[in-house]
Amino acid sequence: FTPNVAGYYQFNLSVYQGQALIEMQAAIYKNGSGSNGFYGPDQSGTYGVNTGGILYLNGTTDYVEPYIYMYTSKALSQSYTTTFFCGALVRAA
Repeated sequence: FTPNVAGYYQFNLSVYQGQALIEMQAAIYKNGSGSNGFYGPDQSGTYGVNTGGILYLNGTTDYVEPYIYMYTSKALSQSYTTTFFCGALVRAA
């Protein structure tokens, strides 16, 4: 996600895997670095993970990417509508 307007943006990432006993983590990176974004807690024995928060983006060079870490050989199911990544402008700078 690359905005055209500088300001504060709310981002949410939710991943539903559909199988219990899998270790997963959701992360939102700003400018290719996890240190500028958000990490959800490691989850084990659950069906999904979530993370989110507010980030300032300058409207020209800043960008945001969702990442999902899965500590297993199982794949994400494509049939779940509860897996999403979204962002919205909260306040312009």
